[in-house]
Amino acid sequence: LKQYHDETLSKLSADVIRDLVTWPEKLSPGNARRIREICAWPLATVADNGRVVGVILPEAAPMFFYGTANGPEPRHFTRVAVRKDVAERKGHQYFDFPHKVARLGGLLADLEFLHANKIVVGDLQPHNILTTGCQSANGEVTVRNLFLDCDSFVVAGAAAMPQLDPVSWRPPWQPDQFSDSSDLFKLALMSIRCMAEDLAVTGIA
Repeated sequence: LKQYHDETLSKLSADVIRDLVTWPEKLSPGNARRIREICAWPLATVADNGRVVGVILPEAAPMFFYGTANGPEPRHFTRVAVRKDVAERKGHQYFDFPHKVARLGGLLADLEFLHANKIVVGDLQPHNILTTGCQSANGEVTVRNLFLDCDSFVVAGAAAMPQLDPVSWRPPWQPDQFSDSSDLFKLALMSIRCMAEDLAVTGIA
């Protein structure tokens, strides 16, 4: 259960969030299945006395977690931008450049699919994406990504809540609304930062 706090509730469009939850059902079975594979898409709205107060979210698959002494932790896309020496010092897997490219390429394909189905991610940044690890199973490495916070997506031009994102990920033209173009800008910036192994860089020198 993701329960909204009072500030979010004061700005939430109940009709839009209900439409967002049912959006995959309006698509072909194959497209609906793929959306649920690449997105932690809300399963249902939760109401209190008829007022929408939250959503039910699916549990991410084990492939998106890594083991720690305190139990499994989600593997956010931030890991893809970590330098080798930092990863080794902290005991984390290091994503070498082929692994970086594979995951970034997967994100591009996923974005193209979402845009084709009238879905804009909006707050596209590494903390809102999970990814799989580098270890192989039966000689193969599974490369998958999972979008989080999908209830903030813009679907068919409508957003259930205010369109907010970190300043460090915004396009220089400061769009009033999230769009396909702002998604692609953020993916390009994420690609630069992951390849530079520095989430603070702003361009290519």
